[in-house]
Amino acid sequence: MTHLIFFLLVPWTMEVVTTGTDLYYPVIAVNSLGNPYILVIKPRTSQVNYLFLCSKNASNWVADTFELNMSIGWRTSVDMTISQNNHVWAIYSIYNPAGLIVAHKDNSTWPKDTIENSVSSWASIAIDNSGIPHITYQTAHLIYAYLNDSLWQKTVVDSNIYTESGCAIDLDLGSQPHISYFRLGSIMGDNPWYAKKIAGEWHCEEIDNPDIPNWKPTSIRINLDNQPCVVYSPSGTLIKYAYRDSIWHCEALGLGSGQIYTKKSLDIDSLNRPYILYSYGSNTLLTYKDSIGWHEEILPLTPTTTRGYGGSLRIDKDGIIHIARFATNDDYTYREIHYIYGTPEGIEEDKRLNVKGERLQLKVLPNIVGHYASLRYTIPVRQRVSLKLYDIVGRQVEAIDERIAEQGIYSYGFDFSNLSQGIYFLILEGKEETKIVKILMVK
Repeated sequence: MTHLIFFLLVPWTMEVVTTGTDLYYPVIAVNSLGNPYILVIKPRTSQVNYLFLCSKNASNWVADTFELNMSIGWRTSVDMTISQNNHVWAIYSIYNPAGLIVAHKDNSTWPKDTIENSVSSWASIAIDNSGIPHITYQTAHLIYAYLNDSLWQKTVVDSNIYTESGCAIDLDLGSQPHISYFRLGSIMGDNPWYAKKIAGEWHCEEIDNPDIPNWKPTSIRINLDNQPCVVYSPSGTLIKYAYRDSIWHCEALGLGSGQIYTKKSLDIDSLNRPYILYSYGSNTLLTYKDSIGWHEEILPLTPTTTRGYGGSLRIDKDGIIHIARFATNDDYTYREIHYIYGTPEGIEEDKRLNVKGERLQLKVLPNIVGHYASLRYTIPVRQRVSLKLYDIVGRQVEAIDERIAEQGIYSYGFDFSNLSQGIYFLILEGKEETKIVKILMVK
């Protein structure tokens, strides 16, 4: 696999995972250790695609090609998630014989279940706390299914759907499924809908009734209040975010135009803030909402690409944002799959609300490093700080940060792949305190 690293203006770091003449929208998932996995689609013939899983092995991206027969033309049906015991699960359609497949990585093999003997144009997957997969997909109806022992239990969620439902699934704290999708509308077309189970029965309700409905992807996440949040493109260009308390609240995003491309375009952080990834013109935008309002950041490109498109994002338990997207040159003859991680600028003010009374803190995750790590430190009051890396004999290896820092929580992704194997020390020095973290670098 191609592996290039670009250090961007703090705090984003970008890597080129793979390149090619024709690549499609990637899907990302993150395991319990904060390690990213990216599902990539690449043409094999005029009728079928390769489907392979990209993961990190020390400093390199490696590909595990587990499907040679993925259906052409149903790229949006691909989805992936990772269980708490770090098993990777994927759902997708195959070409010949036609079928909807759920596959999971079991050590080095990929056991596969055929869910339907037909191609599904939309499908999504989530895993509950017990490691049980839950899926939603479209046939002539919108279907929900979960794995009970070795058997898939299926129910019809909604029969009144269009041929392109854009469905996505997430689970609440009680492992109950919540589904977003486009339902067949009246004269105007299709509208975004939401479904959940109440007393064992599916309850379906309309989220929004926009002026120009459509059937693009939806993305759903359950927030910390155990309530659904949904992103959708009602007109094919307009991006809207909806959240529910007793009723649905719908907001049009920043630029008022753009596209989402995957069912992993929305996530919620540990402070209950939504983050949305979408494309606008030739740019990839990350939009997020804090106590002030909505903010937007344009994610940069590599020197060999000029257009960035949407993809997927996930936020790990330590607040690091992980993004997968594809980018191209102007005539689309060359494409790259990018992995981008870090935290967005502009949210430090909101973070300060959560550090009052704390002392200087420093954390490295993981502290046994094979390639990169998340560096997080807390500044309780405004002061001059320095963050430096030293080797085992006390020589300075890297001056990572040195400035007068405002009160807040700061997070960086740092690449260790150019360092030799061994023991290092990360030292954070403040006005009155010093914090030291020991790091073991392995290759």
